[in-house]
Amino acid sequence: MVEAGEKKRAAFHGSLRDLGVVDLIQFPNYGRKTGLLVITGTTDEALLYYEEGQLTHVRVGTTRGIEALSLVVDWAEGIFAYYPDIRIDRRTIELEFDRALLQAISKEEETSDDASGAELVQFPPLGEEPDIQPLVEEFTAAHPQILHLCVLRADGTLIAQSLPGSHTIERLDLLTNALAQFSRTYPGPRLTRLILEEERWTGVLARISRGRLVLLLADRRATLGMVTVAASRVVNLIEGKAVWTFS
Repeated sequence: MVEAGEKKRAAFHGSLRDLGVVDLIQFPNYGRKTGLLVITGTTDEALLYYEEGQLTHVRVGTTRGIEALSLVVDWAEGIFAYYPDIRIDRRTIELEFDRALLQAISKEEETSDDASGAELVQFPPLGEEPDIQPLVEEFTAAHPQILHLCVLRADGTLIAQSLPGSHTIERLDLLTNALAQFSRTYPGPRLTRLILEEERWTGVLARISRGRLVLLLADRRATLGMVTVAASRVVNLIEGKAVWTFS
C-alpha cells in the first residue's frame, strides 16, 4: 500500500512480466525523476523513493536501505506503479545510484549462493547444453552498447556468443581463455564477479551455475553501473529468474 498522504494517480504502471525489475528500478534514474516507485511482488511490497533520479529510501516490510533493495532485485513476478513528485524526508540510501544497485545485486547473489551451498560442478556433454544462443543474440541486438557477449564453460569452451558486429575485439579468444583460467585458479574464495576496464571497453565476467561464465564487454562510454546491471540481467535470464520476450 502507498503510505498515507501519498495516494494519487500513477504516471505509469505495469507488470514485471513485461519489464524486468532491474530495468524498472533504473527508469527513474535515467529520467532524473522525483517520485515513488511501488513494486508489489508475490509476498511483499517495495517502496522506492527517488530524488532527481537518485534513490534515497527503500522499504520492504521492516527492512530498509540496501538490504531492502537486495530483496527486490531478483523479483520476476509482480506489478508496479510510479507516482511522480512524491518525496520523503527519510534517507536510507547514501550511495550513488549505480553503486547502490550494484551492491544490492551483489548481496542478492551472495544470499543465493549461501542458500544453495557449495556446487559440485558437473559438465553435461556439449550437445546437452540448453540452447541459449538465440537469447545471447537477441539481448546483444537490443543493447547496442554491448560489443561482445558470450557464455563459456569453466574450461574456456564456448557455449554461445553474440554475432560479429562492426566492433572487433582484438585477440578475443585469448582473452576468454585467460579469464576462464583465472576464474578456475583464483586463490581466494569462489570468484563470482570480475570487473574489467580497458581503454576501448568495460567488461564484467560473472560466474553462474554449473561452473559456467558470462562475459560481457561494452563500449567504454557506457557507465560501469549500466554494464554491471546488464550482465546481471543476462545471468538472470540464463538462470531462469527473468523472462526475455523475443521480437
